[in-house]
Formats: sequence, structure tokens, C-alpha cells
Amino acid sequence: MEKSIFSIFVYSFEMLIAFAFFIKNYNIKLKSRFIVILIGLLLFLPCAFLFAAFENEIINLTTFFLINFLFSIICFDITIKAAIIQNIILDAVMFATEILIIFFHSAVTRIPTDLYKSNFTIFLLVTVISKALYLTISQIFSFIVQKHSLDSFKIKYFIPLFIFPVLTIVTNTLFLFISLEFNLSTEYKLMLFIVSILFVFSCIFMFIYYQTLLEKESKISELESEQKINRINSTYMDILEYQNDEFHMMFHDMKNHYLTLSNMESIDDVKKYINELCPLLEDKGKIRISKNKIIDLVLNKYIVICK
Repeated sequence: MEKSIFSIFVYSFEMLIAFAFFIKNYNIKLKSRFIVILIGLLLFLPCAFLFAAFENEIINLTTFFLINFLFSIICFDITIKAAIIQNIILDAVMFATEILIIFFHSAVTRIPTDLYKSNFTIFLLVTVISKALYLTISQIFSFIVQKHSLDSFKIKYFIPLFIFPVLTIVTNTLFLFISLEFNLSTEYKLMLFIVSILFVFSCIFMFIYYQTLLEKESKISELESEQKINRINSTYMDILEYQNDEFHMMFHDMKNHYLTLSNMESIDDVKKYINELCPLLEDKGKIRISKNKIIDLVLNKYIVICK
């Protein structure tokens, strides 16, 4: 009975791990993440009762692949080919972590590899450790297949998140050794059950929550960049408009100058007039002041304001 109840939490872990993996790599088809998680629970939780009824590894692996495949196709913008390949990899990683932890602890503690089937405490701790390892490996794998290449800034702030899954593995390994060394009471086993579940949920929550913050930060940065470009374009258009007005004035003045020159009878008067006119035309409406376009825009903006 207690193993069946815990299986519900296990499949909830696996659904959230799959969600944390796919949300990092693909866009959501549905309106909100809450709906995606709800659909995931409706797909994964019935499999807990299926596994409890048969307890067959082949059925478990096949079912895990199918529900992961359906979950990714229904909720995320992913091709069928990519969904098949990545869910096969997730299936293999999930199974490999379980086998690895079972045999590793059997070798270290000198206990039978199948003892977890009859001892719920060992089953609980081995499962939690394997799911924490599964989460860690799946998140590392997500960096490889991620649709947008991560820059060094994102990688630098993602790496500390792996500390908590590692601590979860270490802590639950310690719990496992304690449970083998001492005969724990029912109260301690219940506390162990609750703490282990909270450990895994916390690990998964950290990755999902950080991914959400990262997406919001990316949208804010993109919006700020667009606003900056719009301000620059607006400033540049103001400068062009000012320059256009200046040219119109200059053409009007030139027309008057030509009329004045046409009325002059002496070449000396023409030369004198032109010499007086030339200094007024130097740097008229100059836009490029330095070699930096941003500085030129700023300087011309204040030139326009001052004039």
C-alpha cells in the first residue's frame, strides 16, 4: 500500500522532470504552464497504478516512453522525430540511473540488489537518489539540445542549481546507510518519506522556477533593446528633419545669393561677396562629428536642441 502511494509521487517527479526538460528547449502550445502540468499529471498518474498492478520493468519502460511522448507532442511545439529521439534518450537515462543506483548501493552496502522490492525504506531512498540523478543528467542533456545556444552568462548562473541535486543524492545516500545500520521506528520512516519527497520536489522546482525567471529576464532585455533602438531612431529622425529644414533654408538663401550676384556689375564686387559668404557655409548642418555613431547622434541631438 505504501509503495503504491509513493509511486504516485514518483510519477509526479518524472512528469515534472520531463516538464523541466522540455520547457527549456521548446515553446508551450497551450495558454499556461498550469494547464501543461495538469495534462502531465493526468497522463502520468494513471501509470502509477499500472506499474503497481504489474511491477514489470518492460511495461514500465514502454509506458514511460509513451506518456512522455504524448506529453511532449500535446503540450510542446516539437516535431514527432525530435520527440521520439529525445524521449528514447530520457527513457534510457531514467532506467540507467535506477540500475546504477541499485547496483552501486548493493556493491557498497553488501545488500542484495532486489532488497528494495521488499524493504520500503530502501525502495524510497534508492528511488529518490535515482530521480535526483535523473534530473541532473536530463538538465545537462537539455543544454546540448537546447534550441537557443546558451551564452557564458546563462551557463554561469545555471551551474549552481546542480548543487542541490548533488546534495540530495548525498543526503539520501546517508539516509540509506542509516536505515541499514539502525532499525528505524515508524515515525522516523514517515519523516524520512516526507523529507525525501520534499528534496526531489525542491530540486525540480528550482530548475523550473529559474527557467521562468530566465525567460522573463530575456523578454525584459529584449524589450529594453527595442526601446533603446527606438530612441536612437527617433533621435536620428529628429536630426534628419532638422537637417532637411536647414537644407530648405540654405536653398532659399542660395537663391537670394544668386539673385544678388546677378545684379552685380563688377567682378570685384562678386569676388568680395563670395569671400564674405564662404565662412557662413562651412560645417553647415554637419552630422558626422566623431567616428562613433552613438556619440554623433547624442551630440547632434543637443545641437538641434540648442539651436
